[in-house]
Amino acid sequence: GLSDPATVTITYDEVPPVATDDVDNGNVVGTDAVVNLLVNDLLSDGSPATPGTTTVDLDPATPGVQTTLTVPGEGVYTYDPATGDLTFNPDAGFTTDPTPITYILTETLTGLSDPATVTITYDEVAPVATDDVDNGNVVGTDAVVNLLSNDLLS
Repeated sequence: GLSDPATVTITYDEVPPVATDDVDNGNVVGTDAVVNLLVNDLLSDGSPATPGTTTVDLDPATPGVQTTLTVPGEGVYTYDPATGDLTFNPDAGFTTDPTPITYILTETLTGLSDPATVTITYDEVAPVATDDVDNGNVVGTDAVVNLLSNDLLS
């Protein structure tokens, strides 16, 4: 019965979560676009990312976790930490695709993170110009026609 104590050391290589780029195409101009950021992201152990196991930072340049991001002249992105949904609310009159943004997914258990990009597109609709007619004008006087009154923007 001889014995000798020994120490066993086990180390792990920490693996960050995997944040996958998100795309939401075909939105109607002037309406909110909603995309769930977590549906295609994974935790470090390969299991699905969930609101309870992660945080999402929409503005990594600002200290802390930011759940809103305003893009001047385009609109406001808002992340719902209870559902994982990101909503883009376009500014009034904004009728094109917003600039893609980057978010940081952080796994709360490990503190490790990974960036991903969100791209939202809108189906742009051309404006509709309708012919204009102004009848019954008196010869020798100015005729005034409001060219835009019967036209539609996208």
